[in-house]
Amino acid sequence: MSRARAPGAAQERAHRVFQQLLGGHGVVTTLAVIAVLAGLGWFTDAAFEWITDLGHWLEGDSVKHWLPAHRLIAVGIFVLELVVLWGLASGARRRYRPRVGSETSPAQVKGLILFLSNLTPAQAEGLDTLADGLADIADFRARQGDINWRMPLEAIAYHHPRRREVIIITSEGPGGSNQQSALFRRVVSACFAGAPFRLRTIGGLDSRYGAGLDFEDVDRVSQATDDAYESLRSAGLANADILIDVTGGQKPNAVALAEGRRIQYVACDRGTGQCHVCVYDVSYDR
Repeated sequence: MSRARAPGAAQERAHRVFQQLLGGHGVVTTLAVIAVLAGLGWFTDAAFEWITDLGHWLEGDSVKHWLPAHRLIAVGIFVLELVVLWGLASGARRRYRPRVGSETSPAQVKGLILFLSNLTPAQAEGLDTLADGLADIADFRARQGDINWRMPLEAIAYHHPRRREVIIITSEGPGGSNQQSALFRRVVSACFAGAPFRLRTIGGLDSRYGAGLDFEDVDRVSQATDDAYESLRSAGLANADILIDVTGGQKPNAVALAEGRRIQYVACDRGTGQCHVCVYDVSYDR
């Protein structure tokens, strides 16, 4: 008799659900996930046996026991688990509240998702003449440190030398950052010459985003962020090694805030010229 096996993605989704329902991580959540997956496996085994018996019966064979004890127990356990889950889900909205933790000295990660804001035409023209001649990030700070691309470049710089993957989400329109993405790539190449990481645009990952996005379209921004996140996961990066930097986006980009996905923001003091990175992590408490 073959056992039903849930794929890894299903196990992870179940683990996230239980983290919210049970209000935490660790052994209790893991055991709850195992119990539900085991109950589902027993239930499907019992259902398969009944379908097999039904097939034999339709072919004219006799079935000795339609309701053997092990099948009834399997169904009873699974129904009980469903009832418990229903109760937890019904009470989750009342019992759990989001908690946003912050890290002002976060650990470096391997994967970044960046929302790239656009430059003014004058800024883009000035940077275009300097891009290929920049010596490094320090040179950029000294010569162009007051433009808004300082923040995404600081985000990339902070995670040196662990960074491996960078995906930029660009804005649409004639003056949008999508038309300036090639210039951004040139600036990154100059500031981090020889650094072993890959920079891609969301349009390069999926043609649906080839023209950039309206950063006010919350649903589309959410889809693009999720697609970029899953692309990094497919590249072998764990959740803990991925950050979503919303510095260059607009307020709706906060839709990326979700449990299990950490958010980064880079703030620069125009007076001192100093920048600092802060990471926010959403969890749920009782």
